Amino acid sequence: MLRVRATKQPPAPKIKRAATPLTHHEILTLVGPFTERDRHLDMAASQRAERRLAFKTIEHPAPAAGLPALLEDLALIVSERGGFRLIRTLTPLDEAGSGSPLSATLSAAGKDLGVLLDQIEHFPMARHFRVYDGVRLQRSYWLDQDKPKDGEQSAGWHPLLVNAKAEVHGVTLELDANRVASLPAKIRLSAPAGQQLQIPGDLLAVIGWQWRALGDYMSHWRGSIRVSKREPKRIHDIEDKLARTVRHLAATLSRTPADFHHQYNAQRWRAAVQRGTPMLVAVGLIVATPFIARAPLQDGGSMLQLLVFHAPPLMLIAFFLGFNEVPDLVLPRIPRPLKQTSWFAPRT
Repeated sequence: MLRVRATKQPPAPKIKRAATPLTHHEILTLVGPFTERDRHLDMAASQRAERRLAFKTIEHPAPAAGLPALLEDLALIVSERGGFRLIRTLTPLDEAGSGSPLSATLSAAGKDLGVLLDQIEHFPMARHFRVYDGVRLQRSYWLDQDKPKDGEQSAGWHPLLVNAKAEVHGVTLELDANRVASLPAKIRLSAPAGQQLQIPGDLLAVIGWQWRALGDYMSHWRGSIRVSKREPKRIHDIEDKLARTVRHLAATLSRTPADFHHQYNAQRWRAAVQRGTPMLVAVGLIVATPFIARAPLQDGGSMLQLLVFHAPPLMLIAFFLGFNEVPDLVLPRIPRPLKQTSWFAPRT
């Protein structure tokens, strides 16, 4: 008997084509605008296979009072489609002359190297770094090009805050500004290696209504800050609230946990009510839904009666649309004094 066995051959995996390495001729055509400004190529640090060129490090004096000298590293990424991405990295020099781990970057993309280099060089170095109550904060930006208006040959550029980082009394503060419009900025707090944070969830929520409660994610604590949705107001709002966050952490972490409850007792109650609002609203909708759905309707009902009839799903949609992000459906906790004597504990 003849037997036929059908087998299914899985499709061959797609192999990503490797980028074409930069040739010496291409490199010579690219470094012209940089050489004219006394920026020289560092072939040892460049990666031709990845189409990335690095330029020699330049040391700059302190850009403002209270800031150290800076090391500037410039990198150029060349796309095979003809575009460029220029990245400037600024690293503060400590007293020993070595680079600090808190580096700030400035990036821009386009097709004109001369314009990109102009924008990078004209962006103030001092804007990357701020000192609040003795804490140095680094901020990284992305330069975005405006769309040209009617009659304009070229458009301007505006900065977008990308991320920020600071060390506050041993706690690492990181902010992801989220370049997607209308979304809040994300906050992350983490302890040094081998330790874990012992902080209340409302550590930042006591600052104001725009600060959400922090959640414990084992290795770090995470929260968010509501900020303006549109530029240019958004970047200034993020910078202002980030400064308030750093000052609050500097003042709070310099004292004992017991002082936190004593100083922010009223704000902790307000934050508890704020965090429990989504749950209270959801419970209210669930309780009200049966009564609304049973509302008597007359024959030939009006538009108002039609809306009443469809109230349950409309109320549910309105509930989720009323928040910029998915709300936390948790019951509010009564603020209590903190019993720990330190903000850190050995990691178990």
